[in-house]
Amino acid sequence: AIPQECFEKNTARSMLYLVRDLAICATAPLVYPYVAASGNPLAYLAYWNFYGFFMWCLFVVGHDCGHTTFSPNKTLNDICGHIAHAPLMVPYYPWAMSHRRHHMYHNHQKKDASHPWFSKSSLKKLPAFTRNFLKSPLAPFLAYPIYLFEGSFDGSHVFPLSKLYKGSQMRARVECAISAVTVFAFGTA
Repeated sequence: AIPQECFEKNTARSMLYLVRDLAICATAPLVYPYVAASGNPLAYLAYWNFYGFFMWCLFVVGHDCGHTTFSPNKTLNDICGHIAHAPLMVPYYPWAMSHRRHHMYHNHQKKDASHPWFSKSSLKKLPAFTRNFLKSPLAPFLAYPIYLFEGSFDGSHVFPLSKLYKGSQMRARVECAISAVTVFAFGTA
């Protein structure tokens, strides 16, 4: 059985993980010139895996903020969620909204829009370009940014007028704009 203390929110420990992951992601690029100068494919592989691992750690911290398991304080969860997701170019509020819907309708063939199901017949209905793209080995690397910005399945996570916000209150659209500005500010910094 999982010990009970594993289910207790610990804000100090959560902040430690956030700071550690941000520090590593901020300083890892300083090592890159040495990796590039080595010309060693194994050095590139090690670097990419190391950096990618800590970028994933940042995503997990933001994920925990979205589930409110980072801290019992919602405002702190939202602030830290933005801080964790902005370097990854993931708008926090829209991601949290679509992720909540994913959990509400997990594995539902029609309602789980962020993890869509494809049957042979539904694949055939997609445009040829989309169908071939989804079968491509590049799809895992390109599909998520396209999903966030274009929003084919549940709506754009960047534009507050997308179908993701259909039926939502104005607050959700404002939150989307805040998240989009945060991501773009980080991306241009």
